[in-house]
Amino acid sequence: KYGYAYDQVLALEVILASGQSIRIGSKSYLSLPTHNLLNLFLGAEGTLGIITEATLKVYPKPPMRARLSFGFPDITTAIEACKSAHAAGCWPETVFLFDRRSLVQYMERAKTPIPDEVSMAILFGASGCTEMVETTLEVISKCSEEQGGSKLPTNVTESWWNSINIGKDTFDQSNFALSHTEYEPDLVDACVPLSRFQEYSDFCDDLKKEFGWIDIDFGAFVVAGPRGPIPFCIYFSVPIDTRIQGEIDKWFQFKKRMYERALAMGGSLSNANGLGLRSSPWVQEQLGSAWDLLTSLKSMMDPKNILNRGNRGFKS
Repeated sequence: KYGYAYDQVLALEVILASGQSIRIGSKSYLSLPTHNLLNLFLGAEGTLGIITEATLKVYPKPPMRARLSFGFPDITTAIEACKSAHAAGCWPETVFLFDRRSLVQYMERAKTPIPDEVSMAILFGASGCTEMVETTLEVISKCSEEQGGSKLPTNVTESWWNSINIGKDTFDQSNFALSHTEYEPDLVDACVPLSRFQEYSDFCDDLKKEFGWIDIDFGAFVVAGPRGPIPFCIYFSVPIDTRIQGEIDKWFQFKKRMYERALAMGGSLSNANGLGLRSSPWVQEQLGSAWDLLTSLKSMMDPKNILNRGNRGFKS
């Protein structure tokens, strides 16, 4: 509803590798006198400059918030419900899609039961005046039901909401078991075309079986794109026993296979999180000759390579 994180930034103060301080943007809602330099630094993880100050947009608190959730038989029907809601003009505040395995993880602390027929679930949230919220959720319900979705019990919706919307005051209320003593989940957040989400998910499941990661599977979840309910990225959570070097090596082989398949499907390696040094070969594969341009920019702006070395695919 509010856009991407970088949409909330009006201006930046940045310290370059040379020590020079520069200011980009203004307090105006839109400030683009020339190239968009804000996005050169936002999300770059300090590889091109250190952000020391940011001017952000502020929105009034909505008078009402409400949510509901629906269960679906598979990813495809869940995505079709999102597309239908978008076509109907809905602008929800929150859209999360979890597969059954991931949802069970988030319900673990609250011990909230999940209906047996649910393979994929969507949590929708709406905000605004009462009439707007009620109308939005009414239309979303209609779109979901037309795609074979079934409304989930209120206790599931509320437990799910409480488990993902946590802050410093509600951290201990999260339903998600934050400490997994044996296995550490890591993510593959590749993007693929919407029409191939199910195919990519099936490939991931088959690959997990090949690698022997079945009983300790953490599942997958999807995040819808800001400015509408259309999903833009599917995350696969894979457990790693970081005490065993062989498991760590397997994880990087797994990522390699997943990234290669995403690119073969016409997708991308990451929606926003970026990749580290060990993943840089796939960054170069995706960017092609544009990688030379990016490394030239890095060399020009940070000739001594002192800014956050080893991140975003750059050599340390």
